[in-house]
Amino acid sequence: MKNEKVLLLVVGFLLAFSFESSSQVLTQEQINEASDSKSVYLDLKSQGANFYETQAAFNAYWENREVTKGQGYKPFRRWESFMEERVYPSGDMFPSNAINEAGRQMTQAASLNDNPYAWTNNGPEEEMGNGNGRISKVRIDPSNPSTYYACAPGGGIWRSFNAGDSWAILETDTLPIIGFSDVAVNGNVIYAASGDHDYGNMYSLGILKSTDAGETWEISYNSEDGSFEENNGNGSNVAWADGGEIDFTISRILISPNDDDKVVASTQQGILYTTDGGDNWAFGETTAGGAIDEVFHDIEFKPGDPSIVYACGNGIFYRSTNSGANWTQVEISENQGEMGRCAIAVSSDEPNWIYMIATKSSALFGFYKSINSGASWTEVNNSEGAQYPNILSGQTYDGTGSGGQGSYDLCISVHPNNADSITVGGVNLYNSSDGGDTWDIIAHWVGNGWGYDANDDWGYDPNYSTIPEVHADHHGLTYAADGTLIIANDGGVYTSTNGSTFENKSEGLFIGQIYRLNVAQDQDDLVVSGLQDCGTQKMDGSVHQSIMGGDGMDNFIMGQSSFQQADNGWLAYTGVQHGVFARKTAAGSTTIARSDGDGVNDGGAWITPLRVDPENEANLYIVKSHVYKSENYGDDWVELAGDEFPSNPSYMAVSWVNPNYIYISKWEQLWKSTNGGASYARIGQAGLPNRHISDLELDPTDPERLFIAYSTFYEGNKIYKTDDAGATFTNMSEGLPDIPMDCIHYRKGSSDDIFVGTDVGVYRWNGSKWNDFNLGLPNVIVQDLEIMESSNVLHAGTYGRGQWTKQLLPIYELVLELETDAFSCTDEQAWTITDSGGDVVASGSGYECSTEYSIAIPTLEDGCYTFEITDSYGDGMAGQYYESDDDDGSYAMVLNGETLFSGTGNWGESSSHEFCLNGGCMDAAACNYDASANLELACDFTSCVGCMDDTACNYDESYSTDDPASCEFTSCVGCMDDTACNYSADFTVSDEESCAYIELFLEINPDPWPEDIGWSLTDDDSDIIITGAYPLQNGNSQTLCVALGCYTFIMTDDYGDGLTGNNESGPGDYSMSLNGNTLFSGGGNYGDEDENEFCLTEGCMDSNACNYNSAANISLECTLADGICDTCSGETDGTGTVVDNDSDDDDVCDADEVVGCQDSDACNYNSQATDAGSCIFADGICDACSGATDGTGTVVDNDSDDDDVCNADEVAGCQDSDACNYNSQATDAGSCIFAEGICETCSGENDGTGTVVDNDSDDDDICNADEVVGCQDSAACDYDVLATDEGSCDYSCIGCMDDSACNYEEGFTVSAPETCGYINFELTIQPDDYPYEIAWSLTLPNNSVVSGGDLTDSFTQAFCYVPGCYTFVITDSYGDGICCNEGDGYYTIESPFGTVLAQGGEYEYSETSEFCSIPYGCTDEAACNYDCEAIENDASCLEFSSCGICGGSEPDFAYDCEDNCLNDADNDGVCDELEVAGCTTPSACNYNAAATDDDGNCTYADAGYDCAGECLVDSDGDDICDQDEVAGCQDEAACNYAANATDDGYCDYADTNYDCAGNCLVDSDADGVCDPLEVAGCTSPSACNYNAAATDDDGNCTYADAGYNCAGECLFDSDGDDICDWIELEALIEALTAGTYCGDGTLWVEAAQACLPMEMCVGDLDVDGTRGTGDLLIFLGLFGTDCE
Repeated sequence: MKNEKVLLLVVGFLLAFSFESSSQVLTQEQINEASDSKSVYLDLKSQGANFYETQAAFNAYWENREVTKGQGYKPFRRWESFMEERVYPSGDMFPSNAINEAGRQMTQAASLNDNPYAWTNNGPEEEMGNGNGRISKVRIDPSNPSTYYACAPGGGIWRSFNAGDSWAILETDTLPIIGFSDVAVNGNVIYAASGDHDYGNMYSLGILKSTDAGETWEISYNSEDGSFEENNGNGSNVAWADGGEIDFTISRILISPNDDDKVVASTQQGILYTTDGGDNWAFGETTAGGAIDEVFHDIEFKPGDPSIVYACGNGIFYRSTNSGANWTQVEISENQGEMGRCAIAVSSDEPNWIYMIATKSSALFGFYKSINSGASWTEVNNSEGAQYPNILSGQTYDGTGSGGQGSYDLCISVHPNNADSITVGGVNLYNSSDGGDTWDIIAHWVGNGWGYDANDDWGYDPNYSTIPEVHADHHGLTYAADGTLIIANDGGVYTSTNGSTFENKSEGLFIGQIYRLNVAQDQDDLVVSGLQDCGTQKMDGSVHQSIMGGDGMDNFIMGQSSFQQADNGWLAYTGVQHGVFARKTAAGSTTIARSDGDGVNDGGAWITPLRVDPENEANLYIVKSHVYKSENYGDDWVELAGDEFPSNPSYMAVSWVNPNYIYISKWEQLWKSTNGGASYARIGQAGLPNRHISDLELDPTDPERLFIAYSTFYEGNKIYKTDDAGATFTNMSEGLPDIPMDCIHYRKGSSDDIFVGTDVGVYRWNGSKWNDFNLGLPNVIVQDLEIMESSNVLHAGTYGRGQWTKQLLPIYELVLELETDAFSCTDEQAWTITDSGGDVVASGSGYECSTEYSIAIPTLEDGCYTFEITDSYGDGMAGQYYESDDDDGSYAMVLNGETLFSGTGNWGESSSHEFCLNGGCMDAAACNYDASANLELACDFTSCVGCMDDTACNYDESYSTDDPASCEFTSCVGCMDDTACNYSADFTVSDEESCAYIELFLEINPDPWPEDIGWSLTDDDSDIIITGAYPLQNGNSQTLCVALGCYTFIMTDDYGDGLTGNNESGPGDYSMSLNGNTLFSGGGNYGDEDENEFCLTEGCMDSNACNYNSAANISLECTLADGICDTCSGETDGTGTVVDNDSDDDDVCDADEVVGCQDSDACNYNSQATDAGSCIFADGICDACSGATDGTGTVVDNDSDDDDVCNADEVAGCQDSDACNYNSQATDAGSCIFAEGICETCSGENDGTGTVVDNDSDDDDICNADEVVGCQDSAACDYDVLATDEGSCDYSCIGCMDDSACNYEEGFTVSAPETCGYINFELTIQPDDYPYEIAWSLTLPNNSVVSGGDLTDSFTQAFCYVPGCYTFVITDSYGDGICCNEGDGYYTIESPFGTVLAQGGEYEYSETSEFCSIPYGCTDEAACNYDCEAIENDASCLEFSSCGICGGSEPDFAYDCEDNCLNDADNDGVCDELEVAGCTTPSACNYNAAATDDDGNCTYADAGYDCAGECLVDSDGDDICDQDEVAGCQDEAACNYAANATDDGYCDYADTNYDCAGNCLVDSDADGVCDPLEVAGCTSPSACNYNAAATDDDGNCTYADAGYNCAGECLFDSDGDDICDWIELEALIEALTAGTYCGDGTLWVEAAQACLPMEMCVGDLDVDGTRGTGDLLIFLGLFGTDCE
């Protein structure tokens, strides 16, 4: 038995390396180094080294170490799981952009989601207890501080316009790769770093750019455009052409705040920069021009000066002063070479400061600070000089834990307004407020004091009970300008405004990285998903619930389980990494398999396969080192066989129609059992590719039909099937892109309706070919596929975009029934089915005469199609040349037995029919009835039925069918007082009586069996108020909101021993407190339950108070007997009152009071008085007291007239000092006289003799000295507002200022519109014979005067006719007037309209005529502008025009009153009467600019010519227009000579030694190398003198001797003694032959005279360059089983 076990171990060792035969094996020295330091495997991984080397180094390090949280173990295993199925058999890594280079097919836009058959996202989107998914970074748009951008390493870029309250994805779903590490934003310009820098398990496109805020993208920097090719048929060696970059990622990208065109990025291979907006990129160099090929992790601009850039990487810090073009290295510390990943941060508060946190092997290496822009650095210690805590440890709160996983999660940020405030993210969050001297934890991945201590023991530390829970593993920290901290971690996005409380901002982020999902087949929309980082989540409809933490793995769920604990409710099996499984129900959780023991509790694969019988959930299988089966829900397990296959296989398939068939796979290898797992046989590789198997799927009806999916990049080798349990295989890969296949699912009940999930979406096999099945689905990795069979819904679990669903058509049968005719028909008929896009989806031809065919149509998607059948003879299916119509052929398309269409007879050359496949509810009574459906999908009879009473809480206006019984009127009624502890914003109807204001604090410290604990709180009516179990809402504590009243609190224990505890842990306890006061407590062994009754009573709780209530425990205001004489009434039930014994509150009790005058200055003062009585005082100047002090004293009065002048001192006189006769010596009042006028004064004496002096001579109340003489008329030009005495006034500045008036004058400064006149009247004077005697004057309404005289003849003058009255005076110096003694003179004054205003002439010396202006206007009542106030008609009367406008003009010819054409037949705005016919096109040769109607006779010049026929452009003047020129080579000797060329163009000549076709002119040996270019030399790569440049072998190759290299050194020398193994082997064989082998692995050595151990137990013993069966046979033959 021992020999058999050793043999199996050796065989297993050899098999383990069979998949990596080309990889480099680690030497023992390398293994020793790897086992000592994490940095070995971390460096190999970051450098993109051989996968198996990296894996071996990792295993060497962790072989003898305990795995704990936050050490980097789990992130590596995630990477390993992702990469192992995608690397090449050699272990070589694929380039980061492999997907983009693999000819992938783009999915259709997600905007088609309104299509009912498009994929739709099914969450999780709401914030879950275990997180939504991983976010790498969150950045803020500097142009809008509320706009956040979040990038997910597998799920695109998301944007929030409201600081994270809601999110929407950018247009990244249609990119070839949708994982991103960082994003840089400035307005509409975005640069995105594709890939996953933190752990590299995602592809990368390089750097992408958008200039329209993420609507469209282009690749700005492509990681070398790597392309690859297979070197042999089985793909064991893979070479990459064009140098595709391995594991290329970008860690950080920044846009210069001063110039959008300047961008820098830190990458795995150096620092990239661009100065032209990403058109050209270059790697930064040293200042001396050397390359910097280093791994960089972070980069920052100096605040205020982006030309200075800082960057840090593995063991390095660099500084640039020219925006990233050139760099100078700066030393951080003497041992910085040990430094691994790092992160740096700056703050605008101190622009010259930089902080750096650095790791070593993922643990904390040091914290450093520079205060001179990175020129020098110091390590920061705390104020005591001790090393700072391990702020990267994921275990403890106080930083005493060891290790860390800084290679995966490391970030730092500094407050923008306080450079001493630093936050660092690792597994947890720490903050320093003093520049890094001291650190405090501010968030923990468990929180509230729960977690591991430094010894990795789980427990509770009350010192950290206030530390909140925030999801573990932080990748990005960003401070907003206002100090808000934004955190990106494995759970999503969090923010904090104060550094102590945190808000989860992840709702709306569909970024879950799902490993596996399962769909309940007995309940719609019940799904369980296992997510990376975020545990296992159950989705019931739209409700998501986290049911398990850790990394969620394989799982199962059903809705109505017969398991007793499920109580006919849901049951789930959930897994975490390495095969830990739990059974979950609503009642609780039970672990059914672990990873820390033996057998089923041994560790399994990262994703350990779980298979559950769909017909009996009690039967389940797990595969680890063996296959394990349980038939009682996982309570007990039976170990089946497993010795035949490697430990921990990756995939398993069990046939549920015949469970004897079990298939197992690991790597490329496949095993099967046909006896229920009792034994397994290896299925040979013949016909299968040498690639990783990525899934196994059985035909649900046939245990021998197995479908196999393959990962990695190996074109044409994606999906295989066997119909005979592995005897033979068929390749089904044609039509699939060259990308990894990740999962495969066979639709139950179908005929090979198969779906595969790939690294870029889903493809479907329709029975004959693969179709892209990605309508609306992002370009995301699909890890798992399941179908809810009854509802025909396909579920996809994606690795980055959560869960998606797609409605499928029900399984249907579509058959073409074809019967060919009987005449000249062979091969005549052919048919096709084309989809709406014109693509042929099915076809057939080659049918015999008079034959019936039943043709199954391949599965078609929903939509409409065209069926066309053709006949090459042109007579359709007619058989008319025979005697009977029975000879006719026919066709019919039949869907599920119903004929969609048919045809027969002579339809000529072709006949076509349209038909549609439309799934939907076909029941007219259903809410979702679809009249167009012809394939039955599930009907909904409930969603439209509900409460339509708008007063009900559950009223919904969308319901169309009323269900009054469903109405409820209570859920929306509750406490709406926001000061109450049971307030809810969801309540819409107030119930003040329900408000509770009392918060109880329940605390439970459990014993080691917390799952046994339960508790409840009931009121005095025995109604349960609240019930629960452990843990409480806050771990070990919970706040209960209750009202006043009496209650019973019951603690229960299912086991019946209370909180007893055990030897390792003391008993638990519990307590209930109110406002810090314990109401009751308990613990220890209380059996099944422990009851505590208590009441909550309000009242005064001070026993010294008068209203003290001895039963109160909720304090109300107390009333105290705090007066000196107060006492209490004595009650203790809260009704007591204060008894006041000092009625006047004078601190003298009523019984002790003495009433009397208490003022010692009073004449009746009583020195014994305590209560005030009346007092009398000697308050007159001349008064005095009688002198007694016992209250009997009186006042003696010495001022009889009470004037405060004692009788003896009185003087009579005026006592008013304001009086003119004031007597300053008077004591008794006499009469007084006063200066009462405003200007009056007194003469000045004060001895009683003074008199009044009058200073206002005109009695105008203005004193003589203050008088001012001036114009007092405010209307005058010289009005003096200060004038007190009237003076003359000037009115010359007042007049008409309307320049259109006839009396307008420029000199007026004060406008008087009423004086304006606009027409003239005339003064006419006809003198007598003595005109020189005559003079005249006319006084105008403004009192100005116009005059004249000395007339020589008849005189007429016009005057402006202004409103007002006039005075005309005419004189005659002789005294005889102007009429009638010496001639018939006269004068007349006439209005403008002929009215005589004044006239005369018969007078003696003078005559005066006064007249006033007469109102004028239109006096015709028939006029449209009649003025009823006018007396004179001014001829202004108007009539209405035909358009009804007063005084308006008539419309123009051809127009109406509204200026519209009377006739405009063509509605061109030109009236028909005014139209001008002609050519209206300006470009026409006969264009008529005056034409309004085009007559259709336009003529045009030919293209390229003017109207005269001349060339428009003839640049070279060769009379050939430029557009007619033909550019081309005009040299007949050139390869591209063009005979029709008119302009000379580029000529292409054959290279020397080649003709124009690229063929050698002379190639004697036909090897494709021209004879003059041949290079002679050795062309054998294995030769020592191999010449890579040689093209002809010269036959002179030399080779190393067998067992040696070209330098003559041993190829194999296991013990390093410079003697080749094969020589030593010969010596060994000789020794054995000579009988000197001692056994037990030792050999007799003559010189030592002893048996010494041999060191050649394993190795290349047959010296054939490999370890194989030959070595094993030699080994066993020589040593037996002694060497282990």
